[in-house]
Amino acid sequence: MNKMMKECMKPHSIAHSVEGAGVILIVSALIPAIAANALVVGVVLLIAGIAYDMMVNKG
Repeated sequence: MNKMMKECMKPHSIAHSVEGAGVILIVSALIPAIAANALVVGVVLLIAGIAYDMMVNKG
């Protein structure tokens, strides 16, 4: 199990970080003062993270 986690965290951790940032920005979009920018940037980061995750896992 530990070997699998180490293998997963090599380039794969970047994708999780980007996805996490996207989720945080989407959640922060619930605050009206920053809602307009946070929602757009959050969705873009979430999609980019998922796409990168899929590219890394294919190879």
